[in-house]
Amino acid sequence: MPTTLTIKTSGTPLMKLFVDHTPVPVVNHSAQVSLASGEYALSWVVLGAPSDSYSIELTAPATAAWKTSATLDSSGKDAGIHWVEL
Repeated sequence: MPTTLTIKTSGTPLMKLFVDHTPVPVVNHSAQVSLASGEYALSWVVLGAPSDSYSIELTAPATAAWKTSATLDSSGKDAGIHWVEL
């Protein structure tokens, strides 16, 4: 049975999200992805001005709750990965 992974973002930089290399469309700082049970890689790439900050939060399901935030360094770039188990 599929589970809906809900992602909330904040900040002004350009941000691209992916679940297992599949792009996740973010509209108004929110995204939802329907996934089967299993382990997934949530990854992101962020571009902006130095000192821009952003956050990414998994809000549902409750068992996948997680949040990260960062401020871009002088390169204006950041990227990361988080393993999600549903």
